[in-house]
Amino acid sequence: TNANTITLNAPSINLNGNTQIAGAISTSGEGGASGTFSIKGNLNLIGNLQVSGNISDSKGDLTNHTHSCTCGATASPR
Repeated sequence: TNANTITLNAPSINLNGNTQIAGAISTSGEGGASGTFSIKGNLNLIGNLQVSGNISDSKGDLTNHTHSCTCGATASPR
């Protein structure tokens, strides 16, 4: 199929098998709010990661993380 735009409207869409996307992925929520992109499993990223918000993991906030150095100074967030 060759088309400028294809729209699928369904509460849930399943893609079974390997999927290749040649282009960007954008998400949007209801009413123009930001959307969510979730991955269950591992993510292998080849390239750079740029984020505009905070980064957290299971232990807390990595963006604003501080800690004391062995020299007595405090390492500050970026």
